[in-house]
Amino acid sequence: MILGVVVLVVASGGAYAGHRLATGGKVTEVGVTEAIDRYREQIGATTTASPATTASRATTASPATTAPSATTALTIEADAVTTTAAPVVPSLVPPGVYQYATSGFDRVDALTGARHEYPKITTVTVVPYGCGVRLRWDVAVERWDSWDWCLDSGGVRQTGWVGYHEFFDTAGRNDYTCDGDPRPLDAPAGTTWAMTCRMADRTTSSFTGTVIERTTLTVAGTEIAVLHVRYDVDVVGESSGHQSVEGWYRTTDGLAVREHLTIATKQDTVIGITNFDESYTIDLLTPMPAS
Repeated sequence: MILGVVVLVVASGGAYAGHRLATGGKVTEVGVTEAIDRYREQIGATTTASPATTASRATTASPATTAPSATTALTIEADAVTTTAAPVVPSLVPPGVYQYATSGFDRVDALTGARHEYPKITTVTVVPYGCGVRLRWDVAVERWDSWDWCLDSGGVRQTGWVGYHEFFDTAGRNDYTCDGDPRPLDAPAGTTWAMTCRMADRTTSSFTGTVIERTTLTVAGTEIAVLHVRYDVDVVGESSGHQSVEGWYRTTDGLAVREHLTIATKQDTVIGITNFDESYTIDLLTPMPAS
């Protein structure tokens, strides 16, 4: 989920300025192999970390393990056999690299305008971090997001977020801290929660989430229980506007199985009002991560 955008526009002269305008929306893809190699480098540096012991006030399940699945316990009394499904224990997303079918774009109307067309395949890399895990969605070298998650009372509490958009060879990195209610992993329709993310005193994004339904989606021949939710987000400050997110998240660990986002913001810059908008849809292709 994207929490607002600050667009940085830098003026230059001569041939370099011409190059910047011509390459304002370049997209340098991050391949699956590259994502896996980077994950292995990262996990090698974090293998001694044990976020599971501090990640949750609700469970001691480790995020480094695979997502729990229902198991069967047999109880034999006299001649009867009773089969009981063990309860699913909430956990965080298992570390590794997940692949998503992707369609979408982001764009600004500054200068000559620039647009990133998103690749057909993108990756989400999950590593142990802090009180839980960090997820990084790599769209391109010029476009990525990361989120910090902890397990809290049967839900996912987001503590931080970084959004990165690069236009005209100019980096736009926004670091947010977040607080508020955890997003439930599983809850009845009508359940609501709220969260606020702030980029210092510059921009604030206020989330209101609502559970639409419990349902299932089939990925790679496997039926996955998901929680269908909707977010509305108001962005105020240096950037202002609105964002909407509709997502279907795995009930065991909160991983996005399908997500659709639209956002439109504006910012007053040295060259006038700059508009930014983004729209994308991602669908999980690999329920089990590569590692």
